[in-house]
Amino acid sequence: MTKKSIELTCILDRFENSHGVLRFDFSQNDQQELVVAKRYLPQDVKEGDIIYLDLFSDKKATERRQNLARQMLEEILSGK
Repeated sequence: MTKKSIELTCILDRFENSHGVLRFDFSQNDQQELVVAKRYLPQDVKEGDIIYLDLFSDKKATERRQNLARQMLEEILSGK
């Protein structure tokens, strides 16, 4: 995994059925929302709570997926 990560701060704006709506206030003109299943949120989280997300990329996992897709395509094209 790539060591460098980006931490984002958001607010649990509301719950909608089995999902939580996270609101990101990047600037006054740039507000975005992300809908996430409740099972991925901390158990005790409630509307208005601050949540931190840590984003990073995993180059090795990406390469594994690409290799698998390539192998599957080769099998399909070769008729095996």
